[in-house]
Amino acid sequence: MEKYVDFIPKLWFVEEFIDQFKYFDDRGLRVSKTITYVLLCHNGPIHKFTRFINLSSIYNIAIESINMWICFLSTRDIKYLELVNFDSGHEQMPYPILSFSCKKLTYLRLSGFNLSIPPNICGFKRLLELSL
Repeated sequence: MEKYVDFIPKLWFVEEFIDQFKYFDDRGLRVSKTITYVLLCHNGPIHKFTRFINLSSIYNIAIESINMWICFLSTRDIKYLELVNFDSGHEQMPYPILSFSCKKLTYLRLSGFNLSIPPNICGFKRLLELSL
């Protein structure tokens, strides 16, 4: 699998992907580890990253994992970033999303998070579309 990951500039982790883990007791941990593994094995640019997140106790995706993914993506020429949280209790928005440097980011969609903007935000210089 590792040799093919380098050639994929668009990564989508959607419900069909997550459904593969529904019979595991530690499904949230397995989902997080699998996404992290794919990201760490990827050597090329990642132009598009979509992750439909369920932070509920069913999958228990740690906000720390999301923070790590965002920091990693910021070093991979990310242009399109979409994070959607389907859990009914809104989590605090991952902090790095507003403080990292994504010089090529043109599209940002954040849904289902509480958003607080840090005072030192520089903005996104190339952002063309923002959906909150």
